[in-house]
Amino acid sequence: MSNPEFTTKQNYVRTIEGRIASLNIYKEAGYEAEVQRMEFALADVIANMPEGELDALRAIQNKVLTPAERAAIEKRDREVMESNRDKPSI
Repeated sequence: MSNPEFTTKQNYVRTIEGRIASLNIYKEAGYEAEVQRMEFALADVIANMPEGELDALRAIQNKVLTPAERAAIEKRDREVMESNRDKPSI
């Protein structure tokens, strides 16, 4: 998916939400305490965001791509993969 420029706090929200989702999926030992800590951090970041910044993030996250946008992204991704085809692996 296209990666628009996110603000620092929007990136924090995305990272924390991803971590919470991962913890809830894999349920590592002690995950409940870590989920609580992440939820507290998420609430803190959201509370300190400028007005409208969270709404802007949600608008980006919930945007439905048009078929043309989806095709352009797929084309770009294919081109990137093709350009890396002949590069040695690590």
